[in-house]
Amino acid sequence: TANTMHLLIKYQKLLWTIPKFIVNQVRKQNTENHKKDKRAMKKLLKKMAYDREKYEKQDKSTNDADVPQGVIRVQAPHLSKVSMAIQLTEELKASDVLARFLSQESGVAQTLKKGEVFLYEIGGNIGERCLDDDTYMKDLYQLNPNAEWVIKSKPL
Repeated sequence: TANTMHLLIKYQKLLWTIPKFIVNQVRKQNTENHKKDKRAMKKLLKKMAYDREKYEKQDKSTNDADVPQGVIRVQAPHLSKVSMAIQLTEELKASDVLARFLSQESGVAQTLKKGEVFLYEIGGNIGERCLDDDTYMKDLYQLNPNAEWVIKSKPL
Protein backbone atom coordinates (compact mmCIF):
# COMPACT_ATOMS: atom_id res chain seq x y z
CA THR A 1 0.00 0.00 0.00
CA ALA A 2 2.89 2.32 0.84
CA ASN A 3 4.54 1.65 -2.55
CA THR A 4 1.26 2.35 -4.40
CA MET A 5 0.84 5.62 -2.51
CA HIS A 6 4.46 6.54 -3.31
CA LEU A 7 3.84 5.93 -7.06
CA LEU A 8 0.61 8.00 -7.01
CA ILE A 9 2.49 10.92 -5.46
CA LYS A 10 5.49 10.53 -7.78
CA TYR A 11 3.41 10.46 -11.00
CA GLN A 12 0.64 12.83 -9.91
CA LYS A 13 1.21 15.29 -12.79
CA LEU A 14 0.82 12.51 -15.32
CA LEU A 15 -2.12 10.82 -13.57
CA TRP A 16 -4.24 13.86 -12.70
CA THR A 17 -3.73 15.98 -15.81
CA ILE A 18 -6.54 16.03 -18.35
CA PRO A 19 -5.21 15.62 -21.89
CA LYS A 20 -5.56 18.63 -24.22
CA PHE A 21 -7.70 16.80 -26.77
CA ILE A 22 -10.32 16.04 -24.09
CA VAL A 23 -10.29 19.67 -22.85
CA ASN A 24 -10.74 20.86 -26.47
CA GLN A 25 -13.65 18.44 -26.98
CA VAL A 26 -15.37 19.64 -23.82
CA ARG A 27 -14.87 23.30 -24.82
CA LYS A 28 -16.23 22.67 -28.31
CA GLN A 29 -19.25 20.83 -26.91
CA ASN A 30 -19.92 23.62 -24.37
CA THR A 31 -19.69 26.26 -27.12
CA GLU A 32 -22.22 24.37 -29.28
CA ASN A 33 -24.57 23.90 -26.34
CA HIS A 34 -24.25 27.59 -25.49
CA LYS A 35 -25.11 28.55 -29.09
CA LYS A 36 -28.14 26.24 -29.02
CA ASP A 37 -29.25 27.70 -25.69
CA LYS A 38 -28.71 31.22 -27.02
CA ARG A 39 -30.77 30.46 -30.16
CA ALA A 40 -33.51 28.89 -28.03
CA MET A 41 -33.47 31.90 -25.70
CA LYS A 42 -33.70 34.32 -28.64
CA LYS A 43 -36.58 32.33 -30.07
CA LEU A 44 -38.37 32.34 -26.70
CA LEU A 45 -37.82 36.09 -26.25
CA LYS A 46 -39.12 36.78 -29.78
CA LYS A 47 -42.21 34.69 -29.08
CA MET A 48 -42.79 36.49 -25.77
CA ALA A 49 -42.44 39.90 -27.47
CA TYR A 50 -44.81 38.84 -30.26
CA ASP A 51 -47.37 37.56 -27.71
CA ARG A 52 -47.08 40.77 -25.68
CA GLU A 53 -47.60 42.94 -28.78
CA LYS A 54 -50.55 40.79 -29.84
CA TYR A 55 -52.09 41.08 -26.34
CA GLU A 56 -51.57 44.86 -26.28
CA LYS A 57 -53.21 45.20 -29.72
CA GLN A 58 -56.16 43.12 -28.50
CA ASP A 59 -56.37 45.26 -25.37
CA LYS A 60 -56.46 48.42 -27.46
CA SER A 61 -59.10 47.02 -29.76
CA THR A 62 -61.31 45.74 -26.94
CA ASN A 63 -61.17 49.04 -25.06
CA ASP A 64 -63.17 51.73 -26.83
CA ALA A 65 -60.59 54.02 -28.41
CA ASP A 66 -63.11 56.87 -28.44
CA VAL A 67 -63.64 56.63 -24.66
CA PRO A 68 -61.09 58.81 -22.81
CA GLN A 69 -59.56 57.95 -19.44
CA GLY A 70 -61.97 58.36 -16.52
CA VAL A 71 -65.02 57.71 -18.67
CA ILE A 72 -66.97 54.45 -18.76
CA ARG A 73 -69.23 53.16 -21.51
CA VAL A 74 -72.48 51.83 -20.03
CA GLN A 75 -74.45 49.46 -22.27
CA ALA A 76 -78.11 48.50 -22.20
CA PRO A 77 -78.73 46.18 -25.15
CA HIS A 78 -82.42 45.55 -24.34
CA LEU A 79 -83.30 49.26 -24.08
CA SER A 80 -83.73 51.72 -26.93
CA LYS A 81 -80.53 53.62 -26.08
CA VAL A 82 -77.84 50.99 -26.47
CA SER A 83 -74.89 52.73 -24.81
CA MET A 84 -73.83 55.93 -23.08
CA ALA A 85 -70.47 57.39 -22.02
CA ILE A 86 -70.41 58.59 -18.42
CA GLN A 87 -67.66 60.69 -16.82
CA LEU A 88 -66.43 59.24 -13.52
CA THR A 89 -66.29 61.45 -10.45
CA GLU A 90 -65.46 60.68 -6.83
CA GLU A 91 -69.13 60.86 -5.80
CA LEU A 92 -70.65 58.94 -8.73
CA LYS A 93 -72.52 55.85 -7.54
CA ALA A 94 -74.16 52.97 -9.44
CA SER A 95 -77.60 54.43 -8.65
CA ASP A 96 -76.56 57.73 -10.30
CA VAL A 97 -75.48 55.89 -13.45
CA LEU A 98 -78.85 54.13 -13.60
CA ALA A 99 -80.71 57.40 -13.00
CA ARG A 100 -78.80 59.19 -15.78
CA PHE A 101 -79.38 56.37 -18.22
CA LEU A 102 -83.07 55.99 -17.46
CA SER A 103 -83.72 59.75 -17.48
CA GLN A 104 -82.49 59.97 -21.07
CA GLU A 105 -84.49 56.95 -22.24
CA SER A 106 -87.75 57.18 -24.07
CA GLY A 107 -90.52 54.66 -24.68
CA VAL A 108 -90.00 51.33 -22.94
CA ALA A 109 -87.42 52.64 -20.50
CA GLN A 110 -89.74 55.29 -19.11
CA THR A 111 -92.12 52.56 -17.96
CA LEU A 112 -89.26 50.77 -16.17
CA LYS A 113 -88.83 51.61 -12.53
CA LYS A 114 -85.47 52.03 -10.86
CA GLY A 115 -85.81 48.72 -8.99
CA GLU A 116 -86.47 46.70 -12.17
CA VAL A 117 -83.06 47.19 -13.83
CA PHE A 118 -79.60 47.06 -12.30
CA LEU A 119 -76.04 47.94 -13.25
CA TYR A 120 -73.76 44.93 -13.74
CA GLU A 121 -69.99 44.70 -13.75
CA ILE A 122 -69.02 42.05 -16.33
CA GLY A 123 -65.58 40.75 -17.29
CA GLY A 124 -62.15 42.12 -16.55
CA ASN A 125 -61.02 40.44 -13.34
CA ILE A 126 -64.52 39.21 -12.39
CA GLY A 127 -67.24 37.10 -14.00
CA GLU A 128 -70.48 39.01 -13.55
CA ARG A 129 -71.75 40.94 -10.55
CA CYS A 130 -74.87 42.99 -9.91
CA LEU A 131 -73.74 46.25 -8.31
CA ASP A 132 -75.27 47.66 -5.16
CA ASP A 133 -76.78 51.14 -5.60
CA ASP A 134 -74.22 52.62 -3.17
CA THR A 135 -71.18 51.34 -5.11
CA TYR A 136 -68.71 54.15 -5.91
CA MET A 137 -67.99 53.78 -9.62
CA LYS A 138 -64.57 55.44 -9.74
CA ASP A 139 -63.21 53.16 -7.02
CA LEU A 140 -64.64 50.11 -8.74
CA TYR A 141 -63.26 51.24 -12.11
CA GLN A 142 -59.78 51.50 -10.57
CA LEU A 143 -60.09 47.93 -9.27
CA ASN A 144 -61.39 46.56 -12.58
CA PRO A 145 -60.59 48.90 -15.48
CA ASN A 146 -61.28 46.28 -18.16
CA ALA A 147 -64.83 45.53 -17.05
CA GLU A 148 -67.91 46.17 -19.14
CA TRP A 149 -70.84 48.00 -17.56
CA VAL A 150 -74.26 46.68 -18.56
CA ILE A 151 -77.74 47.69 -17.44
CA LYS A 152 -80.15 44.77 -17.36
CA SER A 153 -82.82 43.21 -15.20
CA LYS A 154 -82.05 40.54 -12.62
CA PRO A 155 -82.70 36.96 -13.70
CA LEU A 156 -85.57 35.34 -11.85
